[in-house]
Amino acid sequence: MKNWLGIGMLLVLSVFIWAHGSGQDQKKSDPDVNEIVEVINVEMIARVQKQGQPVGGLQKEDFILTENGREVEINGFREVRRRISAPPAIEEKAAPTVQNPPGRLFVLCFWLWDRGAAYTEALDHFFRDIYRPGDNVILAHTANSVLINAADQIAPLRAQFEAELKKGIEQDNIMRIQIYKDIDAAIADFLVCNEGWGVCKVNLQTEITRCWNEFRLNFLRGDAGSLIRLADSIKSINLEKWVLVFLQEEVFPEFGLNGSIPAFRDKFEEIRKNLGDGSSALNDKVRSSFIAADATFSLIRLKSSSLEDQGSSPYYRQKAVYSNRDECFRQISRVTGGTTITDNNLTRALNQAADLEGISYVITFAPKDIKKKRKMKLTCRDTSLKVFASQHIDTRDPREMAIAKVKVVDSKLTFNLSGFSRLFEAGQLQGRVQVHVIANGSGSLNVESSREFTLTDTVVQIPVLLHLPVGRRYTFNIRVKDHLSGREVAKKITLRNTKSDPLPTMPVKHGGAA
Repeated sequence: MKNWLGIGMLLVLSVFIWAHGSGQDQKKSDPDVNEIVEVINVEMIARVQKQGQPVGGLQKEDFILTENGREVEINGFREVRRRISAPPAIEEKAAPTVQNPPGRLFVLCFWLWDRGAAYTEALDHFFRDIYRPGDNVILAHTANSVLINAADQIAPLRAQFEAELKKGIEQDNIMRIQIYKDIDAAIADFLVCNEGWGVCKVNLQTEITRCWNEFRLNFLRGDAGSLIRLADSIKSINLEKWVLVFLQEEVFPEFGLNGSIPAFRDKFEEIRKNLGDGSSALNDKVRSSFIAADATFSLIRLKSSSLEDQGSSPYYRQKAVYSNRDECFRQISRVTGGTTITDNNLTRALNQAADLEGISYVITFAPKDIKKKRKMKLTCRDTSLKVFASQHIDTRDPREMAIAKVKVVDSKLTFNLSGFSRLFEAGQLQGRVQVHVIANGSGSLNVESSREFTLTDTVVQIPVLLHLPVGRRYTFNIRVKDHLSGREVAKKITLRNTKSDPLPTMPVKHGGAA
């Protein structure tokens, strides 16, 4: 089955490949361990609507926040207004310790099957009138993706992408046409069938149902899990984020126009329901994930056209069909402050999406208990306003840096680092951090080391070689600075510099050939 989120999105989804490192956990913790624990507020992203329209101008006092059923204080609040077409200016004041990196992240996904779809003109407009130097752009289709993170990459990578997209559209058409050919063959067999009405009807129904199942699995179904992974993967990217999906309406034969062919309307309505309602597939967690990612998601829909290579048939006509994927994208665009536009003029639709102003609220609070996850409920005192916000908050947010599993063996200090920011560079997500370690031992011994690291995985093991005498105890002051976000994390811990177990000696056999 084709990955409906697109194989090209693997670049983004690779965020979820967690590196566990080569070192093993300590068998037992050292009794003399002292840690510096930094308490950080948790952020919640919220959007408010009234009768489907965004609402701005609200204040902190207009909201009520509860944590596991108990009201908690909102200790930080700001309104954020953004639009793609806005000039390059700072639209919100970040915390004094945070330096927001320049540029924006755009993810442009194309699910098109019409050879005449004007995606070239839309990309012309995007790179001419929307793109700014410093932006990171992912162009994705159902088979691949390209990453553009510099202006001089636009021409070659865009040409590569358009060639692959054109090839993908051709392959999709071949698959669709084969399905139609199978349907035509089933109808032809039915018309000459002499095995009795019941048998002939069952054979026809079986073959058309098979074609329908193949079609829906390849072109219609959505997957809530993939959506959650996409949202979570971009959550920790400290950039203004915009997701633009170009999705073409799907068509499939509607039968029963000719009296000699059994009508399958009722049968296909039953099968259609088995796809699942988009509202249930797009559950609360999916909506919350995209809101928490602080990415504005817009859907640009193209109306269907007849499959040009198929021709006409007296037994059916091509008709737009329900798509779980379409419904999912509609709802995500609604709750993230984006829009849904139906227009085959992609340039005009892109302009409309770029001019849309998104309004969101960043609300912070201090966790009240030690639970990792808590059920949050954010409402407005004005009950006519509907709030869309993250329902489950993980206090170990990816944007909160953490140092864990610290140990020192053979003068080599290692620890796990997570929560650092990453940008798209050199074809992958990369972070850049500075690690500074001071080892204080007995007497006047004081060893200091500082190194720069380029990191690709979300959790990495950091090695620092210190040249310390074995067997002694040291107090390590570890400080990591994230160059992309400006955030820092520190940890103080006392450990003994142990010696690794020697490798077992293998017996030597004499007289054997090497």
